[in-house]
Amino acid sequence: MSEAVQKFQRYTVEWLYIRDLSPHPQVQRSLDKAWMGSIRDGFDPDKFRELYVVKAPGGKWWIFDGQHRHGAALEALGHDQKAPCRVWDAIPLERQAELFLDINKSKAVSALDKWRVRLLAKEEVPLKIEALLHRHKLHVSATRAEGVVQAVAALESIWTRQGGEAVLGSVLSILAAAWGRAPEAYDGLILRGLAGVVHRFGDVIVEKELAAKLARKGTPGGMVGKAKNTAQVMAKGAIRTMTELIVNIYNEKRRTSRLEL
Repeated sequence: MSEAVQKFQRYTVEWLYIRDLSPHPQVQRSLDKAWMGSIRDGFDPDKFRELYVVKAPGGKWWIFDGQHRHGAALEALGHDQKAPCRVWDAIPLERQAELFLDINKSKAVSALDKWRVRLLAKEEVPLKIEALLHRHKLHVSATRAEGVVQAVAALESIWTRQGGEAVLGSVLSILAAAWGRAPEAYDGLILRGLAGVVHRFGDVIVEKELAAKLARKGTPGGMVGKAKNTAQVMAKGAIRTMTELIVNIYNEKRRTSRLEL
């Protein structure tokens, strides 16, 4: 038997009872009930794509791709129907995450869901950013709370385009000194705007002074609102406007070593 055929024997296609299937507790994205309902309302068994599943404890199966199709079939057909499944007896969690990311192109995965799965896949940049966040007593979560950062696109952009760990670490330190672990302090616009300042002027900025001035200036939400409003009036980019706002705040009452954009 050829090697090409052997590779396709890593899984089998089986018909499994819908009642024995459950979404994977780690790999699957957050359930979108509206999306599931749209699949259910137009349910057609002939168009049903295989669910990707792996063996779970207790003779059950975990779905690592297809939870919305599964939910739609459950509501449309009931528990006692069988669904076609692509079955792996054993597959590493990292590989499940990789398959999920590659397969899900028909419906965009949210940035936070994708981030979580990228961590499971042990991608280098998300892992390093998470480690940095933890050192600053922060973490990424879909639930907004103290110490939570949700602007993962901004975090990755700073890491890959604006100086990497050094710049992002300084940004997090300044924001923590200014507003603590309040989630609104880590808004994507603030992160990107402050990164623009640190990336350009990091060698001359007095971080404690900048943090104190930001704290005295008001709330993070107020800064975001002001930057967006100014950007709209002046027909400029919001990130550039936020960077300019932070530079102006830092320069207040400074006669020397002022920042010039």
